[in-house]
Amino acid sequence: MTGERTEGLREKIVSILGGLSDGCISPSAYDTAWIARIPAHGNPLRPMYPQCLEWVLSRQLPDGSWGCAEPEYCHDRLISTLSAIVALRSWDAGAVCVERGMAYVERNLPRLSEESISTVGFELIFPTLVESARQVRVQWPAVDAMMSGVAERRRRKIALLERHLYAAPTTILHSLEGFSDADRLDFEQILRLQAQNGSFLNSPAATAFVFMQTGDSNALAYIDGLLQRFGDCVPVTYPLDLFERLWVLDNLAFLGIDGFFREEIRPHLEYIRRHWSECGMPWGRDVQVPDLDDTAVAFKILRREGEDLSAEVFEKYRDGDRYVCFAGELDTSFSHMLHLYEASELGDEEELRVAESICREFLVRSVEEGELDDKWYVSSGNEQLVRYHLDRRAGRYSPREERAAGFEAYRNGILDRKWIEKVIYSLPNVDDPIYLEFAESVSAEG
Repeated sequence: MTGERTEGLREKIVSILGGLSDGCISPSAYDTAWIARIPAHGNPLRPMYPQCLEWVLSRQLPDGSWGCAEPEYCHDRLISTLSAIVALRSWDAGAVCVERGMAYVERNLPRLSEESISTVGFELIFPTLVESARQVRVQWPAVDAMMSGVAERRRRKIALLERHLYAAPTTILHSLEGFSDADRLDFEQILRLQAQNGSFLNSPAATAFVFMQTGDSNALAYIDGLLQRFGDCVPVTYPLDLFERLWVLDNLAFLGIDGFFREEIRPHLEYIRRHWSECGMPWGRDVQVPDLDDTAVAFKILRREGEDLSAEVFEKYRDGDRYVCFAGELDTSFSHMLHLYEASELGDEEELRVAESICREFLVRSVEEGELDDKWYVSSGNEQLVRYHLDRRAGRYSPREERAAGFEAYRNGILDRKWIEKVIYSLPNVDDPIYLEFAESVSAEG
């Protein structure tokens, strides 16, 4: 028997599980500003979506920037602010807002070097935004002075991926708006890589960019669908139907409470099974590029359900003595290594033994060297989370100690996280504190 409070918490989680669909996600000023730049049909002097321009105008933060209010992450704030400035100057709107945004950029450019992790595609997007700002009569000598370092990373990124750009979908499609006229994209070839939902790897900004270059009706349909769903703004990626389901179910399993929701979880398990492939799992059903992070979490969930999945899927992500989340990435981070480390204990296949060894070595080294900033989310408790998993795997806990340590690791390493994409964003269904509240309530009852 459960107490009244526990039952009330359970019903709230049941409601969350019943509502999981294409993803609950915070809006993105960066992407909304890109939509606001689209000119109206037959009248290039007016925006097609004036409601998006109004949304941008109304969302400037007190310090003059745009982006996630908390935490203040400089990479996020700079590209969001630049994107907003370009949109506003494109339509000669919000002159005072533009001036305040320009002042923020100049004040905060030096802070980029203080952040060890950049946002997704920053090395592509930032230089192109600066050039777009110049085209709408915005000049910053301070920006010009620091462009060489970012431009070099941009060249390295393009060199890694450009030879495959038209051959098959790659992650570079998600940041197509980072290309300039000088890059001379072949848009006829690009359109052949368009996802079934009309987007380019579920990116509103990339899709808006392609639409402005091509007038493609499928891209426009994707944008219109987003605005029907969100009103006057858009998120940084959508839909994220698989990602949201995977991480909610993984939270329940981590806390040991998934058994209380067997009926409610069943349809989501079926949904995940349907989208598993020999290459793994992407973050959304229309995304053509699977990744290691989603693949490892899906593997954990489905293996625990008795699914006979091949561990050879992880070989596709092995690059020498490391595993990459996506092909062509410049930096490795610990979160996908941690999820793969967890997955590696669910069998004794050779690939899982290799994964266990590589991941453990990487995680131990990360703790020893204090290199625990992650490329996919911001959290102050990463070290505690990693230490918990290493200690648990090494058998250093009694059952009671393991539960208490797990709750504490979850509280400090998971509950306070903000997600990193092109911008910082939130996932309310994934990071709801109610899962921990329910787990602690059940534990207290015995």
